Amino acid sequence: MSAGRSLRRIALLGPLLLLGGCLEVPQYPPYENGAYAGKKDNLQFQRGFGNDPEKWNAAIAQRVRGQNEYLRSKP
Repeated sequence: MSAGRSLRRIALLGPLLLLGGCLEVPQYPPYENGAYAGKKDNLQFQRGFGNDPEKWNAAIAQRVRGQNEYLRSKP
């Protein structure tokens, strides 16, 4: 590859690489009066378990029992 060809590639790709960061969108959450102004996140049991923490705890306990190797293996 000739030196002129590589210089031409650098000259064409250089501005594209420099301008690539100009499209960055700010990713900070909105704040008003020093407090977070976004939507509150629901807790897990509020989302999928009808706002019943007992059902949530039972599902987590069942999952933990299913992952316990001592309980899954047969002696």
